[in-house]
Amino acid sequence: MAFRFRQFVSDLPVRAGYCLDCLSELFEEPRQMIREYMTEYGVAGRPAHCDSCGEHKVTYRAGPAS
Repeated sequence: MAFRFRQFVSDLPVRAGYCLDCLSELFEEPRQMIREYMTEYGVAGRPAHCDSCGEHKVTYRAGPAS
């Protein structure tokens, strides 16, 4: 999972943001695990519309360090 997630983060468009619910479904991992990976790989969270489900939530997107 960690390698797959790292690859996903490196391929994320900088302007695309995804909520934890959508990322959790995509990777079939609990939200808490996704949040930990996001923190580990320096992916920022901010309030915005999710590019997957369209709901206004905290979304995560690749940062410059990714």
